[in-house]
Amino acid sequence: MFSGQQLPTLWDPQELFFHLAIWAGVPAIVMAVAAALLGVIKSVQAWLGFGRSVVQGFTATSQKIGAWTTREQRAMVRWVIFSVLAVAFSYMLAVIVESLARIIAAAPPDTVPTLQEVVGQASVTPWPRAAVWTVAIGVFGITGLGIASIADLASARRFVTRLGGLVWIAAWIFGGGLAVAAICMCLGLLVQLGNSNPSNPVPLPLLVTSAATSLVSLALAQLLPRILAANDDVFAPSRTSR
Repeated sequence: MFSGQQLPTLWDPQELFFHLAIWAGVPAIVMAVAAALLGVIKSVQAWLGFGRSVVQGFTATSQKIGAWTTREQRAMVRWVIFSVLAVAFSYMLAVIVESLARIIAAAPPDTVPTLQEVVGQASVTPWPRAAVWTVAIGVFGITGLGIASIADLASARRFVTRLGGLVWIAAWIFGGGLAVAAICMCLGLLVQLGNSNPSNPVPLPLLVTSAATSLVSLALAQLLPRILAANDDVFAPSRTSR
């Protein structure tokens, strides 16, 4: 507590002005902080309201589209989209693997290929033989699945489904293995943070390449069962009506 004797008087104008400035500035600072916090709160509320309106609009649009279209039509759209994405990701995976194989074969044994080198190799040969065969097999398999479902060819449909299951397992194993390797390299980088001169540093180019390839392979693994489910939703009525 300040006493009356501690307060400056008119006989000490410098001290009086200093105390008045301090005590007048404290409420101003408090008001400025409160105004800033209020602005932040209003901004967050505005963004939350915008998000709710977007979600509500998306829900209303989905409901209207669902009312205008049939279940088979929506399944057909999903089937086309998932099929195109699966072919695109299989092409990307084939190009990456082909480019890595070419770079590793031409480079010295201790060289670690970078993602930039992979992209450069892919730009030189955008359609290697592995990518051509991968895309051809993917298109043939998806088309054959649809034709077998329409014509009710159980043996052909079973063959294509099992072939897709093998590709699904291979994509999960390949992508999962690369993902585990990338996670281990990330942990190695965390360990290296406390060591300025590590004896066995983690190669960052290998980490980036492994992570990118893993994402492509896991995305392909996620798409394959969705293609089968959409195919069943599209062509199941034609099979059950026979």
